[in-house]
Amino acid sequence: MSKLKIIRLSKGFTLIELIVVIVVIAILSVIALPRFINLTTQSQQAQIDGIAAQFGSAVSFAQKQWIVNGATPASQVDLEGYGDGKLDVNDIGFPIGIDKGNSEGEMSNPYQIGKNEKGCIEIWNQIVDGDYSLSININDAANVDFIAARKNLSFTASDGTSHDQKAVCYYASTVRRAGNNPESWPYIIWYNSRNGVVSTTRPDGV
Repeated sequence: MSKLKIIRLSKGFTLIELIVVIVVIAILSVIALPRFINLTTQSQQAQIDGIAAQFGSAVSFAQKQWIVNGATPASQVDLEGYGDGKLDVNDIGFPIGIDKGNSEGEMSNPYQIGKNEKGCIEIWNQIVDGDYSLSININDAANVDFIAARKNLSFTASDGTSHDQKAVCYYASTVRRAGNNPESWPYIIWYNSRNGVVSTTRPDGV
C-alpha cells in the first residue's frame, strides 16, 4: 500500500478539502458578483430617479404658485407662498435662483440661472429636501454628493426675443465618478429652466 501522507490543517481540513472549498467560493463569486454589481447600479439609479422626481414636482409647484400670485414680473422675485419666500423665478415661472432682484425689487436678468456659478446650488437648496452636499468645484468631488454647474441654452423667451443664456443646470452624482468631466459621469440630474423639465437625460441643445 502506498504510504501517501495526508496533510491536515490544525482544524481538521485536508489540503484537498481546502482546495475544493476555495474553488467553490471562487465559482460562487464569479456568479454572484455581477448580480451584486447590477443590484448596486439599479439602487443608485433609483435614488437619482427619486431625487429628480422630487425636484421636478417642486419646480412644477413653484410655477403654479407664481401663476396664483398673478404671473407678473413683480412676482418673479422672492416668490411669495413658496418655502421661505427667497426663490426667484423666470419669465415663465420656473426657478432660477435667489437674490436675482435689483435694489428696486425687479428681476435683473429673468433668463439666466443665478447671479453666478452657485445659482444651481441655490435652486437645489430651495426646492430639494434631504441632507445632500453640493459643490461647483470638481476638486471637492470626493467630499460631496453632487457637483453642480450651469450650461448655456439658446431659446426664444415669452416676449419673442432670442437669447443664449446659462439656463440649464446639471447635478452630477459623485457616487461613481470617472474622470474629471462630471458631464460624463453615469448619474446626472438635468434641469432646464426654459421648460421646467427635470430628468436624467441631457436636454436637447445643451
